[in-house]
Amino acid sequence: MNCLYLAEDYIGSQVHHQLCQALSQKENVSVTVFAVQRKDREARDLTDRYIQKGYQVQVAPLTSSHAAYKYIFPHKIRVKKKLLTRLQDLSKFDLIHAATLFSEGALALALHREYKIPYIVAVRGSDINFYFKKMPHLWRLGKEILLNAQKVIFISPNSQEKLFQIKSIRAIVPEIEQKSVIIPNGIDSYWIQNRLIPEASQEPQTILYVGRFDNNKNVLSLIEAIRMVRKKYPQLQLHLVGGRGDETSAVMSLVAQNDWISYLGEIYEMESLRETYRKHDLLAMVSHSETFGLVYLEALSQGLPVIYTAGQGFDGLYTEGQVGYRAHSDHIGDIAGSIEKALLYYQNLRQNIAALSLAEYEWAQIAVQYEKIYLSI
Repeated sequence: MNCLYLAEDYIGSQVHHQLCQALSQKENVSVTVFAVQRKDREARDLTDRYIQKGYQVQVAPLTSSHAAYKYIFPHKIRVKKKLLTRLQDLSKFDLIHAATLFSEGALALALHREYKIPYIVAVRGSDINFYFKKMPHLWRLGKEILLNAQKVIFISPNSQEKLFQIKSIRAIVPEIEQKSVIIPNGIDSYWIQNRLIPEASQEPQTILYVGRFDNNKNVLSLIEAIRMVRKKYPQLQLHLVGGRGDETSAVMSLVAQNDWISYLGEIYEMESLRETYRKHDLLAMVSHSETFGLVYLEALSQGLPVIYTAGQGFDGLYTEGQVGYRAHSDHIGDIAGSIEKALLYYQNLRQNIAALSLAEYEWAQIAVQYEKIYLSI
């Protein structure tokens, strides 16, 4: 079976590479990835880290106006379709896998109507938190994409629940629900093969953040929350990994002003990142919008309890208090309260994490689920 995998964020998110790599190991599946190279994504190009590709990749340079492509949605889809049809013979594909509901699903729908190729579509955080919140002129298109898809994939139970609560979707929920499947993202096998089973430890002292320094990742609120918690737990230190975002200057200014905040730089090499996790006691990342949050699973694999975003992708995978605590991103006091609970019940959290399997997040297992869906269609 030949699958066309549409993912514009392919160059900036290792999730797509890891899934396609796992699918390429399946005897019955051949994958071709199509993406568009935008100038504003060049700083996040991770493709030099995508090793051992067993699938085909077609990244087309954007030839139209960048502003028009970014802000005029119908134009964006027309441009993507034109680039794709110039580069690929679509008659060879048996199935289309759209990695997002709107940006990729709209292209999948257009190709389905013209070439009669069936498609599946994944619903991600940006679809729910941006398109269905701020782009009402596209809601009708979103419903058409959902109705014409063979399967609708949700990355977490929480994302399914949030989509079904959207007013413009309620009338078609029964039809969508019967073809919905929840399949989480996975983590690189490295993290499972090099898992650390946590033991009882001393009083937690270090909190780790891993991610970009931008408004969505909400690092400034996390810093203020920890400042509040330090009034009761003055030993707490915050160590930051990452950068490259619109709040980088503000974050680095706070690093310079506070001796309890340290910047560890950008760490991409997995062995170095693994050692960084192991040197810390707790991971905290409370973004405004998060499709899944692989960093939480990486941290769990190394024995760290997590503070995660309430109502976003990771929320709902585990019972609150099992591996950490949820916090509302727009409430600094709530973030502080969740951190305090994690400190109070720290040993219980570590024991719970030690009992986890994590096997369900292996990409090889996830690829089996997708292969069954592909073949059934």
